[in-house]
Amino acid sequence: MLRRARALVIGIVLVIGAVGAAEAAAVHAEEPAAPADSITAPGGVTLEQAARAALRHYQPFLISRETVTQLVQQRRQALSALLPTLTLNADTTQRRDSLLKGGNVIRAKENWGYNLTLSQPLFAGGKGVSGLRSATAQLEAGKQSLNQSREEVLLTVAQAYYGVLKAHKQVEVFDAERKRLEEHRRSAEAQVKVGQVTKTVLLRAQAEYAGAAAGLIRAEADEATARDQLAQITGLPADMALSVPPVPAPPSMESDALIADAETARPELLRSRFSERAAQQNVRLAASGLFPTLSLNLAYDKSAQNPESNFAVEDDADKFAQLQLSFPLFEGGLQIAKIQEARARWRSAVLDTQLVKETVDTEVRNALRDVKALAGSVEQFTAQVAFAKENYELTERQFAVGLATNIDVMDANSTLLSAEQELAAATFDHDLAVLRLYKSLGRLTAQLLGR
Repeated sequence: MLRRARALVIGIVLVIGAVGAAEAAAVHAEEPAAPADSITAPGGVTLEQAARAALRHYQPFLISRETVTQLVQQRRQALSALLPTLTLNADTTQRRDSLLKGGNVIRAKENWGYNLTLSQPLFAGGKGVSGLRSATAQLEAGKQSLNQSREEVLLTVAQAYYGVLKAHKQVEVFDAERKRLEEHRRSAEAQVKVGQVTKTVLLRAQAEYAGAAAGLIRAEADEATARDQLAQITGLPADMALSVPPVPAPPSMESDALIADAETARPELLRSRFSERAAQQNVRLAASGLFPTLSLNLAYDKSAQNPESNFAVEDDADKFAQLQLSFPLFEGGLQIAKIQEARARWRSAVLDTQLVKETVDTEVRNALRDVKALAGSVEQFTAQVAFAKENYELTERQFAVGLATNIDVMDANSTLLSAEQELAAATFDHDLAVLRLYKSLGRLTAQLLGR
């Protein structure tokens, strides 16, 4: 019987160990690696590739993943409180000589023995079950925290990615301005030579050209800074080429439907609900300390000595079963204090869930409002750029024939430069706002990674 019990315990331990190892492996293997040659694919690194690289490199996300691994092991510890334990104690003693008196062995030269004990908790006031349920809820909360961390990392990557694209577009805008002003400077030089304008016009044109060159240098420095930030997050080279992603389509649902969708998918809210459930189980766990505990112990005790004692029997093994009952009578109010503390933590968890829900609702409304506003801005800035470009070209032609002043050209150039900058910023900000809306819905991972 004892051999069967021992075999059963060993089998249970192996199964639990395999399940726990599988859970831990699943946590580490959930971020699939991209093919090695995909980073150097034609057209540059895509946003999805950069996001996958960040999930394998960015330290805050890796820390969150290790936290889930810790929670997996904590759940295994909680489960072990419900399972039997098998303990082996063995000892041996060696002396130089035996001590004999009247033919009796007072102290043997050699002593050895071992004790094998199987213990099974029978009743603990629900402590083991509540502890396991609490650990399970905490594990689920940890998984949602990992999902939240993943969404935050993906948004961080998107912000850095679009930051590089925006900075590069600004470089193109300033370079286009520099080329426009270079042409204007040449036109001014030609008019000065024929005496059509004074030298002050040329000096103003040269000053504006120098200012445009300086602006280009600043824009290039800003792009280098943005690239360094993206490289730090993803672990990819800073000088990598980026592929402009297609314009993301915003969700078609109305505000109320989006809020309802967010309340069922947002990781922060799900994490808070699981934490609330864990806190409720912790109240029951603390209350279990007021109940008695009952456990069953099965023991096998074997010992021997050399030389043998005259009182030794042929089979000196001791086998027994023991029921152990423990009842807390007085602990100075310790358990009552633990119960009150657990209830306070549960009430705090309930309030936290309400706060997170309100925060999620507000974030969805704000994100949706930003998407609509930026969509309208892009449309208006596109028209403004078209008008400003036509105005500059017309003014420059008029200046060449003396129908427009140098101030008119500078004013048209400033208007065009401002419009192009606003359009570039609004375009990328709109795309990023759509991704931020998906993040507020808890669906950014599905949007960027397709899962």
